[in-house]
Amino acid sequence: MSGKNVPFQDLFVTMTKVAKHAVPVGGLVLIPSKNEHQLLFVLGGTAKVQVDHKHRQPLLAADTHFIIKPGQSLRIANSGSHLLDIRIIACEVVQLSRAEYKLSAASVKSFSYFQYETVSHTPRSLRAMVQKLQEPSTFVDLQHQLENQFLFQKLIYLLMESHASQTDADPRHAVERSIEYLKLHYDEAITIEQLASIAQLSRRWYTTLFKEMTGENPSDYLIRLRMDKAKELLTMSKESLYAIARKVGFEDEHYFSRRFKQKVGVAPRFYLHNRRILGTTVTHPELMYLLGTIPIAAFPPDQEFPSYLLEAFKQVPKLNNSQHFEPENFKPFKPDVILAAEWKDYENYEALSRVAPTFLLPSHDDWRDELTDVGEILDKKQQAHRFIRWYDDKRDEAREQLKLLTINETVAYVRMTAEGLIVFGNHSSRGKILYTELGFIPPEQTLLHSDGKIMSVEQLAALGADHIILQMGEHADSSREALLQRPEWRKFIKASTSQVYTVGHREWYNFSFSPLSTGFAMQHMLQMFERGGVR
Repeated sequence: MSGKNVPFQDLFVTMTKVAKHAVPVGGLVLIPSKNEHQLLFVLGGTAKVQVDHKHRQPLLAADTHFIIKPGQSLRIANSGSHLLDIRIIACEVVQLSRAEYKLSAASVKSFSYFQYETVSHTPRSLRAMVQKLQEPSTFVDLQHQLENQFLFQKLIYLLMESHASQTDADPRHAVERSIEYLKLHYDEAITIEQLASIAQLSRRWYTTLFKEMTGENPSDYLIRLRMDKAKELLTMSKESLYAIARKVGFEDEHYFSRRFKQKVGVAPRFYLHNRRILGTTVTHPELMYLLGTIPIAAFPPDQEFPSYLLEAFKQVPKLNNSQHFEPENFKPFKPDVILAAEWKDYENYEALSRVAPTFLLPSHDDWRDELTDVGEILDKKQQAHRFIRWYDDKRDEAREQLKLLTINETVAYVRMTAEGLIVFGNHSSRGKILYTELGFIPPEQTLLHSDGKIMSVEQLAALGADHIILQMGEHADSSREALLQRPEWRKFIKASTSQVYTVGHREWYNFSFSPLSTGFAMQHMLQMFERGGVR
């Protein structure tokens, strides 16, 4: 090592000044020349840098840095649509003279890092270090001043290490960084030359690599990004077309509309009212249908749509509701919007959002609130309110007719499940429909203070209900036959004075959760009570 200067052993980089600049959109800052090196770090926004009044103006995106040589002056303009956050750190290289044990100015040739002429990527892990560095003159405490300098030494070492790895790296990584830049700055005026500058590649080589990696040239990729964001804004916001156009990089609303129609196939307003929508629960399709929207695919109960949807949904693909469904499986349907339920999709929200803009609907105790939420999303809120009023009128009519058919008689609603027979009380959504909205009398008052109780056939008989509505299991026919063959059930039917009405699983699956299923159930009850059940 004799005669050689070793970085961080004989050679040290000392920080002399730290300047922070927040440059507004359209603003600029002038950096005068110094007799020492300066490091320009871009922490946020986009900077166009002109060195010594030369024609070349490299573009610096967030998380990039640039070395300013001694004697160079800079003109830094905010060329983006966001605040430009930059740090400029002045520093000098000093040498330890072993013979005299003193520091002196050193040639930076031994510190080759300062010879680079390019824009370099700043690893995100180093952002916090740059932000933490303080102006040396502000420290009166020697310990904190040393800590500040040591932090700067570490930063230089890590930048050297990062630059070495970037130099040896596949240029595709540089293209990937430019793509990430595009995803953040799609709303700005961006040229292929600027993107190639960010990647530090020639325009021709950059365009070739970009198309190999994405299947599109940079211009088409940018347009697609803008259109995807426009579709998301049309879906998720109530902003005007003018505001949306500006947010995705178009100054002219009419030009935006023409480009949207070219790329998407329909005009923005038509797209807004004809979106391809998919719901993640068995109730979403029914709520959508009430508002005049047919889903592009749906989860049916019992692998088949109920009779009241068969005609309208005959062309709707059925999704398998019996197995765990991965969000990625929605991709082939190319939805524009996904309706998701907080109670089941909270953990899948990010995965669903990568497929299409996703609304995570909150849980409600009343289907009216859920229908209102869906109406808000589909821009059909007034239609939702009109249907709720219509439904309430029909329910009141059904309640009066049902009262005449069950004067002073009790009604129990029982669902056959794998766990057993569940009798629903007033604290359940089904019980609320029966005992609050339709005014039925429960067979015992304790049901008014319960959600659901699992009962044996003997316990069900002990209730002594005048009317028992029995919803069968998923495979209604086989469940009904199995039940009828059970000795205790035959004994119950023979000895009981209850009128028993068996109803299918499919049509009653969404009873109390969907107004369609609930409306069907009310009409079914009227028909059953008029005919009488099995004794």
